[in-house]
Amino acid sequence: MKKNSNNCINRKRKRRKTCSVESIEQCRKAFELVQSVRNSSYLYASIDVGNAILKKTQQLLPSRMTPKELGLLLNGLSKQRIHFNKGLTLRRNTMSLLADTTTSNQMIRNFDAQGISMIVNALAKVRLSNEKLFEMIATKAIAIIGKFNAQGLSNTVNAFSKMRYHHPELFETAVIASIAIIDEFNA
Repeated sequence: MKKNSNNCINRKRKRRKTCSVESIEQCRKAFELVQSVRNSSYLYASIDVGNAILKKTQQLLPSRMTPKELGLLLNGLSKQRIHFNKGLTLRRNTMSLLADTTTSNQMIRNFDAQGISMIVNALAKVRLSNEKLFEMIATKAIAIIGKFNAQGLSNTVNAFSKMRYHHPELFETAVIASIAIIDEFNA
């Protein structure tokens, strides 16, 4: 069977979306920054864009960013394709700032199960270790363990495992909680 050579021509090509310094600077709310980060596939295409994101993040933290926005921003940053070492450093600096701010302003009190799962998952993707934050998250996760769904519970435990951060009480509590929601898990 001969393949149709037109298939390659007819396929829609995804355009590479990039952010500009101007679009980052125009973000007035954390949600707008989150959307810019999540909608861009090449965020750190230039050092200037990376610096603009770091600066805007500093402006929006801690008072104008909800735990959900924080989780979404960390997750968006963790998924970015970065093509040079300075971009990697900027991403780590931005994510470190977010992680440090989370522990310093007690934002963690307001975290729900979804926020916890998103934050530790994003930090684990880029191997960004923050022991104080992971300890605080483990304590909060144990307190609200019954509110996790199967995906959130597995993502949280997986992130702790990836980071090689062993928290026996969290793992034991997660095992017990998983029994109650065993039907939600799928292979």
